[in-house]
Amino acid sequence: MTVQKSGVSNLMHDVSLKMADWFSISPRQGLQRNGSRGRSPSILHLIVLGVACHLLAGAVSAQSPATVPVDYGISIQGIAADSCDAETVRYLDKSTVSIVKSVYGHLDFDALSKLREATGYVKALVPMGPVIAAGEGEHPDNHTVVRILNKYQLREAQFLAYPPKVRGGVGIETVTLDSRSPGFVCYPLVDKETNSLRVFNRYGGLVREIRIPDEITPPFVVAVGSAIAVASRFQPGPVQIYSVTGTTLKTIAAPINDVGTAGIHLVALKTNGSVALVYQDIQRKVAYMWQAADGFTRWHDVSALPDGARLFASAFPSAAYNAGLKQDLVSTLYSVNGRGQVQPYDVGLRENSFYYYLARQHGKWRSEWPRITDSKYVREIGSLGPFFQAQDWSPLVKTGDIKNRSRTEWLKGMDWGAFDFLQPHLRQASVPFSAYTNGPMRAATSPNFSHRWGIKKIKALAEQKGADGLPEYLALDRNNKPNEGGYFGEIMFTYGSYNFEQPELSDFYGVALGEYYRQLAKVYRTKADNLLLAKPSHENEVMTGKGSLGDYNSNNIRGFYRYLLAMYGSRETINQHFGTDFTENRFDPPRNLKRGTWDGYSIKNPLFQEWIEYNRINVYRRVGEALLGVVMAGIPPQLTRTHQIPDYAVGGTIGIGDNAARITPVDWLLTAGTGFGYTQYGLWYQSKANMAQGAWSSGFDDVFIGEYASKAKTAQGQQAWEQLKYAVEHGIKGVQVMSWPDEGLTNGFNETQYAALQRLHQEYGNTPLPGMAGGISQVRAYTGKSGTYNIAALGCTDRNTGLLKSLNADGSFEGTVYVAPFHAHVDVSVLAEQASLVLSPEPSKLCALKDIRQGCLVEINFTLSRGQGSESIETRLYHAEVELPGQRTVLKKIDGGMRIRIVYKFPIIMGNVSIALVSPSGSLPIDGVQVYRHQDQSANLTLAMPSGQRHQGGVQYSLLL
Repeated sequence: MTVQKSGVSNLMHDVSLKMADWFSISPRQGLQRNGSRGRSPSILHLIVLGVACHLLAGAVSAQSPATVPVDYGISIQGIAADSCDAETVRYLDKSTVSIVKSVYGHLDFDALSKLREATGYVKALVPMGPVIAAGEGEHPDNHTVVRILNKYQLREAQFLAYPPKVRGGVGIETVTLDSRSPGFVCYPLVDKETNSLRVFNRYGGLVREIRIPDEITPPFVVAVGSAIAVASRFQPGPVQIYSVTGTTLKTIAAPINDVGTAGIHLVALKTNGSVALVYQDIQRKVAYMWQAADGFTRWHDVSALPDGARLFASAFPSAAYNAGLKQDLVSTLYSVNGRGQVQPYDVGLRENSFYYYLARQHGKWRSEWPRITDSKYVREIGSLGPFFQAQDWSPLVKTGDIKNRSRTEWLKGMDWGAFDFLQPHLRQASVPFSAYTNGPMRAATSPNFSHRWGIKKIKALAEQKGADGLPEYLALDRNNKPNEGGYFGEIMFTYGSYNFEQPELSDFYGVALGEYYRQLAKVYRTKADNLLLAKPSHENEVMTGKGSLGDYNSNNIRGFYRYLLAMYGSRETINQHFGTDFTENRFDPPRNLKRGTWDGYSIKNPLFQEWIEYNRINVYRRVGEALLGVVMAGIPPQLTRTHQIPDYAVGGTIGIGDNAARITPVDWLLTAGTGFGYTQYGLWYQSKANMAQGAWSSGFDDVFIGEYASKAKTAQGQQAWEQLKYAVEHGIKGVQVMSWPDEGLTNGFNETQYAALQRLHQEYGNTPLPGMAGGISQVRAYTGKSGTYNIAALGCTDRNTGLLKSLNADGSFEGTVYVAPFHAHVDVSVLAEQASLVLSPEPSKLCALKDIRQGCLVEINFTLSRGQGSESIETRLYHAEVELPGQRTVLKKIDGGMRIRIVYKFPIIMGNVSIALVSPSGSLPIDGVQVYRHQDQSANLTLAMPSGQRHQGGVQYSLLL
């Protein structure tokens, strides 16, 4: 068999489009998708959007020239399709093949991280954490979905451990397979019918299934040391010991004759230099240790632990073991030393708290806020770090000559200890890295990048012209003109392009920003509790002015054509699908210049929909690269936030949203696997569909609002309070409170906001807030390259999504691991199930999907019939009835009996997609065909889905590497 072993093959061939270290985000609803590539929006949205498009079309038609200028559009001679597919996993062992493929790798964090590693990226200055296998926790709605998280805690693989009918969550324990390679064993947490354990390799390939005898009744409890121990969770019976290969090694009589309603717990604990099996009767608070000569003997006195506490390992010699239990709001870790003394630690304090920052400047206006004394659970943020665009820091920006520049040139002369590259007033307001070691500062750091380019700072860049005589780097409107904006009537910035056809733009947006977070990661790890969040983006969007939608920079148009080629195959099929007549000499997106139906600004125009979607995707990509840079610097994903705008307008008071069409999406960020944040002004809490509710219902409990102001007038003080209370109860755990000028514009905005904060202290200051804490379901001891720490799974009630958090011996946050493996509920549906299928050179269609959206994954499983062999098997992906050659997957020289899993990840909206299997060399029988669709149930504003469904029941997990 010639399948290449391990990870990075066929990784987005387009390496020439140099992906620099960064990028940032902003949300805003934008136009709804329908037609062949998207799900139809609701009738209400169609009416609203139809009116909006009609008004917009009317407004711009009045400005449209009578004749079309000949220079509109670009030549597409020699332009190739964007190589957006990414095969991120290709792994085999003796019995399995595992392949993971992203249909649009530019929005797949695992693909991007591997691409960077393969193309000479600058490594982090701190070590990364372990590879983690995470499964859905105990809840009746859950299936047995397992996600494998790479060393950056980004999703690498995902699959069902058991068929979809098995519900209630899945337990996971690490095992060592042949040649000491890592793997894990899975078992259903509550299912009473499944009587087997399943053993998987590092990438989730099913190695074997171990049948459990009838006298051990499911559901099971499992512990792994040098062997696998299995017992019934709620029924009396023996403990069965198996080898990793499934051989029965021993049957041990249980130390008790009956099992209480709390059940039993098995755990492997290190004691006296070796690992021993401990059998815990949870209800009676008794623990027994297996001694080969004496059987189970009574071990530690655990009666001092609270009711329901379960025992877990500890990474530190100061503790014989840890314990945790389900709790309503807080998460308490009980550390027990060798003498049985119990030390409780509140390890979820930061997750139970609300943080706010009082902004003292907004544009040219300054405000002074009286200090409010911190409460236990409501506290002020000490610093936002060196604020605003890191893209302005490089000395190259002043020259305008940024093409083909080295990293050294971009960073020349920057002293990261003194921040001497900042303007004096910014340097004075910034917190130096050394402050992290000088006590609790509670910082939310926000150096970022933005499409808003300060006019004075980027004057040289703005003046650069391309070969067509148009601005080289600015976003252009439909008439090839740049746009400007500002606050409170003052013009302050122009808008830069987000196109991905110019590598120097990625360097401009990312190099200095990425280096800042690399440097920050070093000091962050010394006192991780001091950093509340990292926010590398600022209200990113595509906004080209009144009457224009999308960035008409020539390079962005080039990127749009390459995108269409990737999605539709050829210029001929593009013309056929969209009713266009593009030639090699002329291609252009819609401009509403009456050049045909394809040119109209209308929701009925599918090319216009694609144009809007492409611009939306570009914002996603820029934001995603910034977030990825933070994570690969060593700051874990759940600490990252975005600063984006989820609605059509911020509000007219500050001017920036007046009469402007803005493409500012959020949907992909709700499924990407990182933290989440946004910006929103005004009184919005009474709206049933608002962003706080949308994010919370999608499983986000620690959202940060980067700019918050209720804009409540003096007479609306009660509403200002009710909105803040609503936010706190719907997953908002931090806000930057914006100040507003008094000169006739605000009518008490600052006063009502300040009064609401005072009341928040009074009513919530001594009460833990709900969110990511709420008991501890597991603790794993880690000792490895990145150090020694415990990893606790916080949040295990029916309300919790689950958070993995690395802890020091004293219960403080260690900083390496901080990730929520599941935010939204994963819905699983069966697309195809067949006992057998005969493949041939003609495609055998497996499934069809008409409404793909972000967070969709298709899992294909089958086994090559025993006694058979094949020169090759191919999977082919079709879109709009056209095969996309870049998406083809080829397996060569497959042996009979091999279990094969191929996973397609879809991080973008698509419709009319189908997948087929092909045996080019002739007839080939396969068995056990199972095709499943996984779908994160997140809110999706583009598709008029304002609410999601939260993941519940926390998370189970194990450490692989």
